[in-house]
Amino acid sequence: MIKEQQRVEKNLAVTYWTDIRSIEGHIDKLRDSIVCAEGRKALQSLKRSIKKFKKTLSKTITPKKEVDKALHDKDRDKGAKLRDREDWTDTFSSTNIGFSPVSKIPIDKLGCSDKFCENLRTHYLNRPFDTATGHWTDYITERDRGEGHCPNGYAAMQIHCSGKFCGRLRLFCQKPDLKMWQMDDSATEEKGWFNERFAGLSTCSTGYVLYGLKCTGSFCHTKKLLCKGTKPPPRDCRWGPWTQWTECRGMCGLAYKKRNRTVFLPERYGGKCEGRNAERRRCEISGCAA
Repeated sequence: MIKEQQRVEKNLAVTYWTDIRSIEGHIDKLRDSIVCAEGRKALQSLKRSIKKFKKTLSKTITPKKEVDKALHDKDRDKGAKLRDREDWTDTFSSTNIGFSPVSKIPIDKLGCSDKFCENLRTHYLNRPFDTATGHWTDYITERDRGEGHCPNGYAAMQIHCSGKFCGRLRLFCQKPDLKMWQMDDSATEEKGWFNERFAGLSTCSTGYVLYGLKCTGSFCHTKKLLCKGTKPPPRDCRWGPWTQWTECRGMCGLAYKKRNRTVFLPERYGGKCEGRNAERRRCEISGCAA
């Protein structure tokens, strides 16, 4: 009976803990959208109270380690489903389809197998594209410099190969959905060479996506990934509230009143900060002739 009660209490603790984490996330989002300083201060105070409650909950109902383990198991199950959705594609070659599957998310891994790396397969990172536009690069072969890449701001979403042993390659380039993410053109990396005998695949670093390829050797069979970083979407600045209008100052016929405001949240990731920080209006000083 006691063990059953302990099990029920542990399950309740996990449920409460999950709900509290969700509430904390909502508070953070709400705090970022509120301009009023008093409102932000109240939310911060509420978050401190929630943290105290979490601490009490972890001590009185069940050890925090067990709660964290249960949450970790839950997150692991979610991660497994996500990996299933981002799994490797079937292989393709110049004699079999010739194209990697059409995708709305960017490539972050490339693998190859069989003679001269003929059969290729791709893996995708779950970041959506803006599919309204796109274009193919020129063909990449070992004779034509052995390199090709998408322009700045673009990532590769599809690979096409042709010729013997998939010896001619090209990339389909597309822009990210800027509401969700964007390319970081300042963060680039070249991965190591690979072919069917050495490694067999190459992977962009975490958060990086494919934007280009290099190749060398017969039929371009030894390859290298060119990857770029990603970053959050552009965030425009947020202005604080306007101050009250000042008193009317100046001389008769040339008097003004003013008000000001300051930036509450600065722009980030290439966002804009449009608008003025001051305004003034004509006004009439009392006592001046009409």
